[in-house]
Amino acid sequence: MAKKKKNSLRAGIEAEAEILTKMIRPQVEVPHKDHRSRVVIVDRVEEKGKYRFTFHFVGADENQFNGSVQYVTIIKEGNPLLFFSIIETNKNSSNKFPEPDIGWAKSRARKLLYMDVKTGMVPLHARVNGKRTTDNTVVYMMEEEYNLWSYKKFSGRLAGIRRIINTKNGRAEDDQKAFDKFVENNEVSTVSHKGYIQWQGSNAQRLLKKDIKDGTLYKYTKENYPKHHKMQFWLTRPEYYDEFPLSVFRDKIRQEIGSAKYLHTLKVRGKAATYKYN
Repeated sequence: MAKKKKNSLRAGIEAEAEILTKMIRPQVEVPHKDHRSRVVIVDRVEEKGKYRFTFHFVGADENQFNGSVQYVTIIKEGNPLLFFSIIETNKNSSNKFPEPDIGWAKSRARKLLYMDVKTGMVPLHARVNGKRTTDNTVVYMMEEEYNLWSYKKFSGRLAGIRRIINTKNGRAEDDQKAFDKFVENNEVSTVSHKGYIQWQGSNAQRLLKKDIKDGTLYKYTKENYPKHHKMQFWLTRPEYYDEFPLSVFRDKIRQEIGSAKYLHTLKVRGKAATYKYN
């Protein structure tokens, strides 16, 4: 009788395999006692001195199951960098993993990992309700850039990024709560400390800008109105004389004329510095 040929395919992350369905834990429906299921390996864990694979069924990765390695047959290898033999060698090796010269802090891998966590591609928390949200090895295999860096240090680097984002999120929440509390206790005032309404954003400011732009203001000169020409202009709109004292309104006229001239100067400079294409 010929000996059963030993399986030479190596187990690792993403490897496809077959397992006796009745040996899957938690238990699933078994069509018959010799039925085998196709699975994709996620990790290898040690339990009471023996190894077990964690995996999900091919085409359905939302649930993870596990089973003893002795009932699993590898039928298709995964990423060579993530063979369990390679991972264990990296974990236990005293030789330093040759990482890129740029350094982790400035690396593209760190930027990718930061964005993956920030956008939710990688869970922000390592555990929720006492259960792991994902396996670090699975995250490590998500991007080729990650594989350029030591697997041994990867979990610490991932944890560091999670801490940074959690801290920033916490500060943002505290800032928002403080702001909401301030707004709750301090209504926005529409009146200045001198007793009249705020100029900025008022109807009076809007109308004065219009009167400056269309030239209405400049009709009220000393020649046309020998006595109190600014007062005559002030009296043209109730938004002016009802809301602001004449002395204050005079200052606002000077202020808005100055702003208009400044904006006009910027516009002229911008045109002079811009090439025109016909």
